[in-house]
Amino acid sequence: MLIQFCGSGGTGKTTTKDGFMASEVGQTFKTIPSSARAVSEEWGLKTEDDQENLAVTEFLDFQKAITTRFLGDIAALRSAGENVITERSMIDHVGYTVLKWAKRSASLTCEEENAVMVFQKWMEDTAVGQLRNVDILAFFPAGVFLPPPDHFRTNRETERRAVDAIFRGLCWKYQQVIGGQNFPVATMNVTNPQVRIHHLVSLAERMIEDASENTNTAAVLPPPEGFQS
Repeated sequence: MLIQFCGSGGTGKTTTKDGFMASEVGQTFKTIPSSARAVSEEWGLKTEDDQENLAVTEFLDFQKAITTRFLGDIAALRSAGENVITERSMIDHVGYTVLKWAKRSASLTCEEENAVMVFQKWMEDTAVGQLRNVDILAFFPAGVFLPPPDHFRTNRETERRAVDAIFRGLCWKYQQVIGGQNFPVATMNVTNPQVRIHHLVSLAERMIEDASENTNTAAVLPPPEGFQS
């Protein structure tokens, strides 16, 4: 089983993942390290804002390195037969790329814009292929609570809201592309982390039960608010 989270920084993903993995069913799951933080460290970037100093082609290489690391870490665990839970999804990778290069859109040369569009096409195709393998996608909306301080991520509320809006749009988009209302999206829109964890555990148990019964019926989960077509 593959469970993935989607949401801007400081929306409770880590807390929920840690709580889920401490549960009985969660102890059968493995997770992966943050590819964004690992690659940033390798590139000598100390914060998200340091990405703004990369040239366009460098930024695209950086984003591809993050995405490739993310997919490789998941593939390694899945090929070993492990259940996997991640704090990010391809929606996050696509969304952050859109936000970062959109900031520079007015100053891009024609050559740089073409490079961005080619890369974005690769990201889109990769996202569709990978998201088809996700059993549960849990969306964490912004604005539920104030995030704790973090030296790495951007803590500007305006940017967090922009990321949230992009992610909502992408969730809706991929929901339509991949499976309509049966695309397994659940929204973690409550403030109590224990309720979030209980909800996630219940969804995972239901999926496991369906699989053990060898049924072909996909779990139909409630889509995030406003995603109905």
